[in-house]
Amino acid sequence: IRAELCLNKRHPFQRSDYMTRITVWIDWISTLCAKMGKVIVLVGGTGILLSMAIGVFSRALLPQAFVWPEEVSRYLLIWCTFIGGSVALHNKNLVRFEFIINLFKGKAYTVAEIVGHLLSLVFLVLFTRIGIDLIPYYLNSVGTTVPIQLIWPAAGVLLGGVFMVIHMISQVCHDILRLTGREGKEAK
Repeated sequence: IRAELCLNKRHPFQRSDYMTRITVWIDWISTLCAKMGKVIVLVGGTGILLSMAIGVFSRALLPQAFVWPEEVSRYLLIWCTFIGGSVALHNKNLVRFEFIINLFKGKAYTVAEIVGHLLSLVFLVLFTRIGIDLIPYYLNSVGTTVPIQLIWPAAGVLLGGVFMVIHMISQVCHDILRLTGREGKEAK
């Protein structure tokens, strides 16, 4: 799946190569989540565009404006934001503050990256866990103009959180392989 993985050509499945196999497996899952995320964002973005167009049309041309397009757009924006954020994390396109990490060189740089990624992973796990704990609240709440349970908009936040956890685990696995010399060289 990833060409940059340094597999042992003579004994690709030897006992010491578990980390590489785990990384290949988690990369496959991460890539699948990113592909699904791109489709979800495309559909959600199209839904936002259509919903807003209907809202503008109804306000400009109809005697009674529709009230639901704004709420539908908001719910779709929640999905697009969190799922799109997970795709950006997968592609390493999120903003990072590296001024502390850049103070290190060689293996120390990779260790600092691992620490940063692990802190991000802890945050994402807690974020997702809190979202799961709020499911009973969302199940008992209904939208204002669109009579759906709020679990549907919240599901975008939860799915985005799960995708981000998977992507971050993948990044940590690659960091560990780099640290142990089984993948590429340390950056910087």
